[in-house]
Amino acid sequence: MNWTEFDRRLRIASPFILTDDERKGVASVEQAAYERNLSTLRRVLEDHQAEMQKRSFWTELIVEHDKFSFRYSLPGFYGPGGFRSMFHAAGPLVLATINPAGDAVAAFYRNELADNVFLGESFDEVALVSFIEKNLLEYLKPENQILSLDDYTFVQQLLAENEA
Repeated sequence: MNWTEFDRRLRIASPFILTDDERKGVASVEQAAYERNLSTLRRVLEDHQAEMQKRSFWTELIVEHDKFSFRYSLPGFYGPGGFRSMFHAAGPLVLATINPAGDAVAAFYRNELADNVFLGESFDEVALVSFIEKNLLEYLKPENQILSLDDYTFVQQLLAENEA
């Protein structure tokens, strides 16, 4: 290993790495802004939750001072899908997507800070609504359905054979 090159890269990167105090300061500012945004967040998500429940989705909505999570599933699709809050490595509180084909609570945010939806100081209701729409449409894509056409045909044939 070329430790000289390693150290050079660390020196170049060091001004762009938050200190623990900076990270705590950003978290405090973001948390306070998030708490100011709670009523809007709750209203938007409760509206979406009601519409989804009309369409037979199971939903779980948690919008509290210390936790933000919206999970949902629909029979016939892998799940749950949804999103939750996470502090980005750069500091701000952002939305992180739950992968319906993965862990039921683990989530990921976009590495590029500007590509995220913010819940704190930079909160934008229009961006939130757009994110929710994209998240739902991504969940309902054919690749997330449990049965393919061939699988469905197989199940139907199995049921027909056993009814006779």
